[in-house]
Amino acid sequence: MGQEIHLPRRLITLLHYFATHPDEVVSNEQIADILWSGKGTYLAPNTQVVKIFRLRKILKSAGAKGWLETVHTFGYRFSPPKNA
Repeated sequence: MGQEIHLPRRLITLLHYFATHPDEVVSNEQIADILWSGKGTYLAPNTQVVKIFRLRKILKSAGAKGWLETVHTFGYRFSPPKNA
């Protein structure tokens, strides 16, 4: 039936935020704050892209392909099906 998925702590934090804010567009700056708890940590330019890529890959393996959308030049939106 269900499938157990193991996520690194930061991806759990990010997925939790997306799941509790469905259909909300989340900016890249907000994602940085979510991932690093607003600590003002320097991020390499592709750090967020890599985190989103990994989260998408995990979601796809769990049957949730397409739930995490890119909002061009702004950020991302988590849009699970309404009947899920």
